[in-house]
Amino acid sequence: MRFLQKFKIFESTQELPEFGTKWINDKGEKIFILKSDQYDKTIGYYTLSDPEYKRYIKPETFYAEYKPLDKHIYRDDIEFEFDKATYLSDERAIIAPYFITKQNEKSIEILNIKEFAADTATFGDNARPYSVTFHKGTLPTSQIEILGEVPEKEGFFYVKVPYWLYKENTELNIKRVVGDFHHMKRLDLRDYSLSNKELMSNFKDPNVVKYFASSNKDERTQQQVRNYARS
Repeated sequence: MRFLQKFKIFESTQELPEFGTKWINDKGEKIFILKSDQYDKTIGYYTLSDPEYKRYIKPETFYAEYKPLDKHIYRDDIEFEFDKATYLSDERAIIAPYFITKQNEKSIEILNIKEFAADTATFGDNARPYSVTFHKGTLPTSQIEILGEVPEKEGFFYVKVPYWLYKENTELNIKRVVGDFHHMKRLDLRDYSLSNKELMSNFKDPNVVKYFASSNKDERTQQQVRNYARS
């Protein structure tokens, strides 16, 4: 989706705007996208000045009146990365990939599993061992922007967060291990983790199972996660 003629019209593909994006018209009215329905071609939204009242608009009217308030829609200098957060110095903001477990008009809930490279040798197939800690957080939609889905990572979305909010909430900090060989990595919990009942109880959360299924395609990791979920 890209703008032509100084962002006044879209290409003929007429892709509908994504949930979580903010837009603005020539009068300065800002809106927040709640839902885009491909079937009946309507866009649900609320104005930031009156968030309690949900409104609907047809795409042709929407595109004629509004342009994106989010810089990410039209700037081409950002390369998103799944294994770390990206700092935008001009906006004092962070773009980070989060697994969204729940969302509504006022907030989103995220699951963030931090990964720590183990002080052991790699596996025989060069997969890099790592341990984990589990973190959850709630982010107000008024403070963040959901930029879009992470390709090939179901459930993960790139989210733009104010830098101050990212720094003040350690559960938001991204810490992921990149494998040494073809980006392979493998969950490797040792006795001190396996004996931690509070940590291991997280594996019974269906969202944790989905998180691992999406973020790490290593078959042995997938099997371990399923075993921990059943234990």
